[in-house]
Amino acid sequence: MKIGTYLWRIVINIITLAVIIMIYSSIYDSDITIIISILIIIYLSIVSGVASLAWMHIEKSLIDYNRYKNITKMINKTSDEKTDFPSMSEVIDQTFNNPKEEEDQELKEAQEFIKNNKIKFYINMGFNSIFYIIAVVKLIDAL
Repeated sequence: MKIGTYLWRIVINIITLAVIIMIYSSIYDSDITIIISILIIIYLSIVSGVASLAWMHIEKSLIDYNRYKNITKMINKTSDEKTDFPSMSEVIDQTFNNPKEEEDQELKEAQEFIKNNKIKFYINMGFNSIFYIIAVVKLIDAL
């Protein structure tokens, strides 16, 4: 099933490549070529920027969550059991009503999501790079 989703992503990007090539092959005016190239470059810059930013945010959130779990474990290990104060993780669990099993399950689901979608992300970024190169070459050629 994973290979099918990767192949589907490749097919969609190849169709997009074919559309870009057909657009450029139907243009005979250099002014329109410049405009189309600039629009494609702007579109790819926005799409790539947003996708990269979202991907970075997802990975950073997982790193921060793992650090949070490690800090709470260290605090619980070093806290004195003779005090009447609850541990930090108990306060957080009571405040947010998140049992530890549920947190671990959410973390595993998020890690699976990243693992399953990382190759799709790189496929899209690779094809976007190809589209970007085509647009830049056509832009330079029209100037």
